[in-house]
Amino acid sequence: MACLEIEKLIVTYVVSLLFSFQDTRIELTPMHENKTGYINASFIRVPIAREMFQYVAAQAPLEDTVEDWWRMVWEKDIHVIAMLTKLEVCHLLLNLLTP
Repeated sequence: MACLEIEKLIVTYVVSLLFSFQDTRIELTPMHENKTGYINASFIRVPIAREMFQYVAAQAPLEDTVEDWWRMVWEKDIHVIAMLTKLEVCHLLLNLLTP
């Protein structure tokens, strides 16, 4: 398979992933630092019995996205944060996330 064909397949796959999550993606209020309001996070809705529970799935913030990450927590009124990561990564994240 030629490189151009592989590249086209990869682009098609990535674009399909992007559009498949548009209905659950979290949008932040656009601000000067983040004009689009984009953050790599999605709502997950889980029906249990007669109730609908809503969670947020997001990657841990990077050094340059910490502000948007905390803004998401504030804007979406998130009360509990559970991070699943390896222990050695956890220490790095705690240093990044705590003032």
